[in-house]
Amino acid sequence: MRKLLVVLMTLVLAVMSLALTIGVIGKSVHPYWSQVEQGVKAAGKALGVDVRFFVPQKEDINAQLQMLESFIAQKFDGIAIAPSDPTAVIPTVKKALQMGIPVITLDTDSPETGRYVYIGTDNYQAGYSAGLIMKQLLNGKGKVVIGTGSLTAMNSLQRIQGFKDAIAGTEIQVLDTLNDEEDGARAVSLAESALNAHPDLDAFFGVYAYNGPSQSARCEKCRKNRKGKDSMLRHNYRYPSVRKGRSNSSNNGTETLHDGIPLCGNAVFDE
Repeated sequence: MRKLLVVLMTLVLAVMSLALTIGVIGKSVHPYWSQVEQGVKAAGKALGVDVRFFVPQKEDINAQLQMLESFIAQKFDGIAIAPSDPTAVIPTVKKALQMGIPVITLDTDSPETGRYVYIGTDNYQAGYSAGLIMKQLLNGKGKVVIGTGSLTAMNSLQRIQGFKDAIAGTEIQVLDTLNDEEDGARAVSLAESALNAHPDLDAFFGVYAYNGPSQSARCEKCRKNRKGKDSMLRHNYRYPSVRKGRSNSSNNGTETLHDGIPLCGNAVFDE
């Protein structure tokens, strides 16, 4: 009888798991989100659940909201979202929660939605760490341009704020914050425009993973015309991550690249 009960329970759990459908909404088409998609699909296969993954071509909160509404209408069993605008998603996420659909956020948060949990980087600390390194690179004095893919997503805003707080009280000046809307080609163009607009630019801070390489490409192109700036460092560092409100440890590392302008940016594995 006991063995029969175990068998029956196993069958019930198997049927329940096969019936589950989970939706995941990322921020944009990007190698980072391609890795997330691979992980989502691998987890779905391992757990025996149906998973649906969606990202807009570039940062597009309306596209995210439309897909979120679609997942809700189809009565998905759970939803994970990286909201490009933490305020805009509040009503729709609350609607899902009221219908009994669990919602979590990943990579970038929206606490006011009442989501179950946020899983991702401690983004303020990420930016603060970048600011500390920038102080070392510039010896506390210089002109910086910030490049990012969003001026609404919480991960971007928190990283930028952390960076600014870390350089507060120094002679480092932020000349501009450039938003490419998570468009890699536009990021390159904006970096080139920044170099043309600010001949005395000392450094870039890249908020998202692709910002650093985009800025680096422009620096390499113009380095022969920018005498006196003969070293560029990209700092790839692992930031403290937050999972269920708990902070995990981090380790920092520095990689020397090629001639150009000092660059301080996000590690390539972190969007």
